[in-house]
Amino acid sequence: MRKNRNSIFNCLIKILAILLFILLIIMQENNNLNNDFYPTSFYKIKNYTKNNNNYLLKNTVEESQYLKAIYPKLDIFSVTTTSTIELHTIVKNFVPSFSIFKLYLYDDNELIDEVEIKTITNSVNYLFNNLKSNHYYKIIVETINTPMFHSYNINGLTDSVIIKTKNEFDTTIFSNPSGYAISKKVNIIYNSGQIKNPIYMFNGSESIINNNVVYKCSNLSDIVCNEKIDIGTKLEKDVWYKTTQKTELLLESNGTIKTKIYDGKNFVNMKSLTINNIDKTAPTMSDFTILSKTKNSITIKAVGSDNESGITRYQFSIDYGTIWTNAQESSEYTFDNLTHESYNIMVRVINGTFINNGQNNINTTESNVKNIKIEN
Repeated sequence: MRKNRNSIFNCLIKILAILLFILLIIMQENNNLNNDFYPTSFYKIKNYTKNNNNYLLKNTVEESQYLKAIYPKLDIFSVTTTSTIELHTIVKNFVPSFSIFKLYLYDDNELIDEVEIKTITNSVNYLFNNLKSNHYYKIIVETINTPMFHSYNINGLTDSVIIKTKNEFDTTIFSNPSGYAISKKVNIIYNSGQIKNPIYMFNGSESIINNNVVYKCSNLSDIVCNEKIDIGTKLEKDVWYKTTQKTELLLESNGTIKTKIYDGKNFVNMKSLTINNIDKTAPTMSDFTILSKTKNSITIKAVGSDNESGITRYQFSIDYGTIWTNAQESSEYTFDNLTHESYNIMVRVINGTFINNGQNNINTTESNVKNIKIEN
C-alpha cells in the first residue's frame, strides 16, 4: 500500500512539474507580447472564380486589428532558371505548431497553378516548372498559421512577388584585351532565338570605330536605319546603329556599349557592357637622378608619373637617345665599361599599357638630356 502511495505521489509531482513548465512558457510569451506590441492588420485572399477561361482573383479583404501582438513577417525569395521558379517562403517572428501555405501562380491575370502545402514548420520550398523563358510571373503566397502557446490568434498572412525567368537567348558582349590598353575591341554576338527577322542594334557613350558596315538609325519609333556607315568610321556618341549578328567595334576611350534586338514589336534582350582601363594619355613627367659614379660606370634612377595606368617600364640611353636599353621593370640602371669623360644620358618612362601595347609614342615620355661626367 505504501509503495502504491509513493508511486501515485511521484506521478503527481511529475504532472505538476510539466504543468509548471508549460505555465512558465505561457508567461514568457505574454511577457514578450507586453514588451513589443502594436496594432497590426493582415489581408486574406479568400477564393477565386473562373470566368471566360481566365482565373480572376477576388481580393476579398479581411482586415483585423490585433492589439498587443508581435506581428509575424512573411519573407519570400526565389531562384530561377529559363523554365523554373524555385520559391522559398518563411514566416519570421513566429513559432508554429501547424501551418498551411497556399501558392498561386499567375501569368498576367490568368491563374495557371495553385498549390496547398501543410506543414508543422514555418517555411516551405516549392518548384514551379514548365515555364516560359524571359517571362514575368506573379506569385501570391497565403499562409494560415496556428501559433504555439500564443495568447492571440493569427489566421493568415498574404504577400505577392513578381519574378522573371531567365532569358534562354542571351546576347554575348565582351572586350579585349584585359588590363590597361590604348584601345580595346568589343565583340557582340547577338542571339535572337526564334525571333523572325530580328534587327540588331547598338550604341556607345564614347568614341567608337566600327570594324564592319553598320547603318545609322534616324527614327527608333519606326526603326528607320538607312544611312550606311563604312568600316573604319568614328561613330557618333549615344546614337543607335543597326548591325549584323556578329559585330566588332574599337573603343578608344572608356565608355559603355548598349545592345538590343527589335523583334517586330518590342525591344528585347537589352544588355550593356562598361569598358574601363583605356589610357591614351602619356606619362606626365620623366626625369632621373645619379645614384653613383666611378671611373668607368654611372648608376642612375629614373622617376616618372602617370595619373591613369601608372609607370610600369623604364628605358635608358647614354648617347642622346640613339640607342635605348630594353624596357625593364626596375627604375635603376648601371652603365659600365665606360671610357669617355662624359655621356649624354636620357630615360624613358612607359605607362601601364605597355603589357598590351608595348612601347610606343602614346604611352611613353622621355626626359631631357643631361651631360654627365664620370669620375677621374
